[in-house]
Parts: sequence; structure tokens; C-alpha cells
Amino acid sequence: MRQQATKSNDAQILQHIERQRRGIPGMEFSQSHPVIDAVAGGLILALFFGTAISGWIAIGSGVVK
Repeated sequence: MRQQATKSNDAQILQHIERQRRGIPGMEFSQSHPVIDAVAGGLILALFFGTAISGWIAIGSGVVK
């Protein structure tokens, strides 16, 4: 087995044990699909900021009161 870069703390170990008891797979989604997680996170951020900026522009131009 490969050496871990960092040690797990007690909370992480307890969370992993609880996930095993519930039958949830061992890895989180972001660990098993890091590229999809990064792209989805970027899209959500872009959508949020785009909506906020277009709202500010609409309010500033008087389209929305």
C-alpha cells in the first residue's frame, strides 16, 4: 500500500467508518471524478457571477426597478 501524504484526523476516520456502516462507497464524488467536479464547480460559479452581473446591469440601466 502507498504511503499517505498526510495522516487522517479522528473526525475523518469516524466519518469513513460511518460511511462504511451505511454501505456508502469509500470515495467521495470529488475523489473519484475530480475533473467533472472541477468543471461543474466552475460552471456553477460562472452562472452565479453572470447572473449577479447581469442583475446589476439591468438595475443600473433602469430595466428593473
